[in-house]
Amino acid sequence: MIIDIIDATEASDRHEIKAIKKGGGTPIVMYGMSGAVEHMVHQVIMQAVKPGRINLLRFHGHGAPGMMNIAAGKEVHFQHHSGISNSNLGSTKDTLGKLKPYFAKSRARVELHGCKVAKGANGQKLIKDLAKIWGVPVSAGTESQYGGVGKQFKFEGPVHTAMPSGAMMCGFPF
Repeated sequence: MIIDIIDATEASDRHEIKAIKKGGGTPIVMYGMSGAVEHMVHQVIMQAVKPGRINLLRFHGHGAPGMMNIAAGKEVHFQHHSGISNSNLGSTKDTLGKLKPYFAKSRARVELHGCKVAKGANGQKLIKDLAKIWGVPVSAGTESQYGGVGKQFKFEGPVHTAMPSGAMMCGFPF
């Protein structure tokens, strides 16, 4: 099972929603709100139905080094848990950890499709911490992710993948 989460703020988000639906998916569309991390976790669990079903959890939205929007709108900020960041991971770790049993036992992974999420030490810290919390590899790009028609499911530029063991892999999109 693939689950897509979209921080819907722009016309380009409609292209992503349409592409995901065309591929048979049912995206979780989030608009700017406080408490988005908790709401997103609840929505993912509802869509997964039972543990062990998620093969790919994919986030689409704005980002910055060490930050991934969930429902923050155009601003890259994480006040009131509207996204995942190094600065709020301590207070969202337990909530995010509720997703761990819902990942499939093998080959499950998470992709963060926000701009520059994995860039630098801040970006690598975030994806490493998330990989440990979820027990699955977490990938994110180091450069801008333009998205739009035909690019919803691909990374643009170099990608860093953090393994639950703490190991890092760096390369280009697969």
